Amino acid sequence: MNPTPTNDTSNTLTLWHQHFKDILTTFERYAAKIYAFEDEEDVHQARVALRTITTLTGFLKSSPHKDIDPKLLNQAHLQSRQILKALGKIRDFDVMVGHVDKINAGSFQLHTLVQALRLERKIARIELVLHLPKHLNKSFFKLWQTFLESYLPLHVQHLKTKRHFKKLHKKFDKRYLNYLTQRDINGTTHPRTFEALHEVRLVTKNLRYAYTYLDFALHQADAKTIKTKVKSYKLIQEELGLMNDYTNLRAKVHQMLEDYPYLINRDTLGFQDKVNKKLKKSLKKIKLPKLKSINHISG
Repeated sequence: MNPTPTNDTSNTLTLWHQHFKDILTTFERYAAKIYAFEDEEDVHQARVALRTITTLTGFLKSSPHKDIDPKLLNQAHLQSRQILKALGKIRDFDVMVGHVDKINAGSFQLHTLVQALRLERKIARIELVLHLPKHLNKSFFKLWQTFLESYLPLHVQHLKTKRHFKKLHKKFDKRYLNYLTQRDINGTTHPRTFEALHEVRLVTKNLRYAYTYLDFALHQADAKTIKTKVKSYKLIQEELGLMNDYTNLRAKVHQMLEDYPYLINRDTLGFQDKVNKKLKKSLKKIKLPKLKSINHISG
């Protein structure tokens, strides 16, 4: 059984309004620190706050109504996603630099490669400082203030919580079945299987965030069920997370060896091969819950 919203519309609106305000305040606090890059955690927490916001806006967008102009909601959602994407690029570099040392484990001499990777990270940070203010400025927060005061009450009035979660669960089941089909036909490391698994990861992430960030809008009676669901989706997401990290690193190393031919030597090529093997090994080791268990999760 899927969770349903509270019956008291006024109380529900108060919860939504307060939650939005709290998250935006949190984001604003971390956003003031991100340009300094003194602590990677500032970028991470800013992303978490924005991810919460886009989860909420995505949820509201899923319940359109003919009497509501979606323009402001769509603009707020798009602008938040653009900022999230820009911060994600910085976060990816931080993660990749850490993975190089872990995967290499002293096998190859990668000083020049790491140096180039750190340089690209520095360039990405400079680009963030130059271009992010186009999206993250006073008008961004003004946009949200207008939305919260004038449009949020209309959207909350027409929310269809149960329908939204049902659609997410159907999407999850469909993508999971496609993954199983591709794996049985093509094997665990085939590009089509990999693509299908990536799609499972994305919808799993959406479900986990929806249950995590929308718990305030769901029945308290479902709290235990929600906690179980979040735990289950988190396990799947973590199972697939390393695969995603290795994929990003493989793509970055390949791109760097193409862009900077001077980096090509026996060590960097050996490391590239090691990353490929790590990814294949990761794909073979992935064991998602059985379909019966997942149907139980989807509920």
